[in-house]
Amino acid sequence: MKLGSWVKSNIEYGRDLVESGLEGASTVRKASFRDDEIAGEFSRAAEESLLPTLLGICIGAAAGYITDDRKSKRGALIGGVVGGAIGFTGGLAWGSRRVTGALAGGAIKKINAARDEHWLEKHPVVYG
Repeated sequence: MKLGSWVKSNIEYGRDLVESGLEGASTVRKASFRDDEIAGEFSRAAEESLLPTLLGICIGAAAGYITDDRKSKRGALIGGVVGGAIGFTGGLAWGSRRVTGALAGGAIKKINAARDEHWLEKHPVVYG
């Protein structure tokens, strides 16, 4: 197989996997959740992320200050920003795990079905 056709084939396969994942997540969203329910879930999760964000800022600032050779404010500031971002992201992910878990499960089912279909195209099963 030539490189150009191999790349084109893999790009098409990747696009099929992405489309399958989006379709699976969309199917679960439509079947299980109302739009205002999802928005409310993420809003609540963002509000509850305040404590992890503050902890991340404190730990990141302390780590940034300690690890900076010159003990400057710059290291503490960068560490605080990075720590706050990690804390907020973790808090948001944890707080919205019910919704994101359901959406991810639907996406994975459709992606696995697309992968199985692709494998059977490449390796046909002959009976008899």
